[in-house]
Amino acid sequence: MKKIGNSFQNTERTKKHLLRLFGYTPSQLDLWTHFGRCFEKRHPITHNLGVVDKKYLERAQQFEREGREVRISKIEVAVLLEDIYSAISDIHHALADAEA
Repeated sequence: MKKIGNSFQNTERTKKHLLRLFGYTPSQLDLWTHFGRCFEKRHPITHNLGVVDKKYLERAQQFEREGREVRISKIEVAVLLEDIYSAISDIHHALADAEA
């Protein structure tokens, strides 16, 4: 049986898909680095009830302590949403310009 997954949960794979499917390369690299850090928090939140594990510490390279809960602030969520909107707008404009 083939495993079903969502490769868009990983920012590096997402950038590869955008390049392959649309010929798009993100211009806002700092934004995508920020996405990577934020989306790494998904693992402990969805799989460990928010508790930091070794896999998260290795991948996210954060200064959290294993066994503690992942910290997320309202401001962090608001900034991430603004950054996502900015990235989607950038992709939209790049694709629209390519069609023109």
